[in-house]
Amino acid sequence: MIGQQGTTIATEILPGTVGLTGGSQMVSLQSSADGLVAHAGGGQASATPITTKFARFSTVATLNDSSILPAAIAGLSVTVRNDGVAAMNVFPQNNGDIINALAVNTALSCAAASTTVFRCYTTGKWVSN
Repeated sequence: MIGQQGTTIATEILPGTVGLTGGSQMVSLQSSADGLVAHAGGGQASATPITTKFARFSTVATLNDSSILPAAIAGLSVTVRNDGVAAMNVFPQNNGDIINALAVNTALSCAAASTTVFRCYTTGKWVSN
């Protein structure tokens, strides 16, 4: 419910929506996850899913360990903090989504000790700061 203190506002993203893959998760618009672990060894298929508006990765042990954004739906914004010791690859969903002007399914590298904000103005495309 909007306007009540301590309430989480969420939207359910259903399979079959343009730009989504089946089994997409619910994305909570006012939530955070702390102490996340990036997928060791990297890659898109096994990347650690980001399912909250704010996500802090405390463990990024080796270069290119990975995470994956939710489906890019216009109006979404996701903030990712990398507090690991190595740069982390952040992938778009494997459904045709892109980040900035990168090719489909190409990760954006996020440096250690950095924060990256991903905003979606147009469904299917994340724009980062």
